[in-house]
Amino acid sequence: MKKRIFSLFSTGSILGFAFLFNTFSGFRSVMGNRLPLKNGHYYRWKYGNVYYSKCGTGTPLLLIHELLPTSSGEEWAESLRTLAEAHTVYTLDLPGCGRSDKPDLLYTQYFYDQMIVDFISDIIQAPCDVMATGTSFSIAVMARKLDPSRFLHIIGVNPSPIEWTYRYPTVIHRLLRYILMSPFAGTFIYNVSHCKFLVTNDMVKNAFYEPAKLKKETVDLYYRFAHYDHHLNKMLFSSMLTRFMNLDIRDGIRQGENLSIIAGEADEQGVHAAKACARMNGSVQVRRIQKTKHLPQMENPGLFCMTAEKLLTHK
Repeated sequence: MKKRIFSLFSTGSILGFAFLFNTFSGFRSVMGNRLPLKNGHYYRWKYGNVYYSKCGTGTPLLLIHELLPTSSGEEWAESLRTLAEAHTVYTLDLPGCGRSDKPDLLYTQYFYDQMIVDFISDIIQAPCDVMATGTSFSIAVMARKLDPSRFLHIIGVNPSPIEWTYRYPTVIHRLLRYILMSPFAGTFIYNVSHCKFLVTNDMVKNAFYEPAKLKKETVDLYYRFAHYDHHLNKMLFSSMLTRFMNLDIRDGIRQGENLSIIAGEADEQGVHAAKACARMNGSVQVRRIQKTKHLPQMENPGLFCMTAEKLLTHK
């Protein structure tokens, strides 16, 4: 009898803790919804509103942030002013991220490929250069394969390992997605994996070569975006974790022209991906930026912009 009571008490305590944790995260998401929109606009896409900004004058340049629930177009804030001196620069929050809508559906590579092509067609209305960070490099490459006429030069910034793109969901991944999509357990897993401590730890370990340069305001912003729309943020998270976002991009790299990579010297995955791209396509130009890691556009924006401009000028 005592064991049964203890078990019930333990179960109740765990469920109570999970409920309070989810409620607290929901409260933080309400606070996050007070984030300013600055001079942004919304593109009314068929699957929801996509937040974007536009500045500068010159040839069009689209900046695509890392595809993560914590990320947004603010990733480019440190480099924006310099790039806008020679370009009309467009930054956006990808669907499922930042201030854009987070539709309740299965996110796939093709979903984002369509969105980028439609955005260029409807908003930019001219072929453009593209810079994309991490996992978003795959989106840029495959979007160009979908409609080559919309793209000029693509620069990948520390792309994710190419071999990740052809790892597809197994039965276990499908089961995991079912759990992650559940209203209670899935939300709890998402909130724990995106708590302030883990978001901060990930930024300190992976974003900058010199963590001391990482501003507290930047970490806070990443955390707030991770909970911007509370439970809807887990939609992208579940699709990525269970490999439904994966799509083999090797043909897109082999057949692609005007393709370059900028890698932070201390980002091992980015350097590895850059070498793999160069092996697959001899015309791929690779540049490394010393004493930077995953986000050189934030850590050393001056050198990053200079490197990117040289690649775009000599395309």
